Amino acid sequence: MWYVIQTTTGQEEILVEMMRKILSQELYRDCFYIKRECAIKQKSSWEICQKALFPGYVFIDTDFPKELYYELKNVPKLTKLLKNEEEVFLKVEEEEQRFLENIQSDHQTADPEALCADPAAVSGKRPGDYPWHPA
Repeated sequence: MWYVIQTTTGQEEILVEMMRKILSQELYRDCFYIKRECAIKQKSSWEICQKALFPGYVFIDTDFPKELYYELKNVPKLTKLLKNEEEVFLKVEEEEQRFLENIQSDHQTADPEALCADPAAVSGKRPGDYPWHPA
């Protein structure tokens, strides 16, 4: 299952690197943030760059959320662990995870064509419907 971790916007890559260094590798399969490509005009030319699709959010894939929760307390740059009453920290629902997996053209980079599709048609939800991503 994927879980959501909040960090300071712009610090996603730093948090992922710290998590990979500090956390026990046995506790998770992957930690990442989903990127999107965008074009930025630099003087007379356009450059392609990558930015976070969900600024301030990092995902971690684990089957051991309770154990991981305690290890995450040792990671600097972590703003907070999103949670609800039932969970140690907030998991991405299976339907949401499938949607996020389907919009990626390669590992952790969103496909622009998939992003242009109506999210409600793909997942039945709009961005504000996700508890970890406000409208």
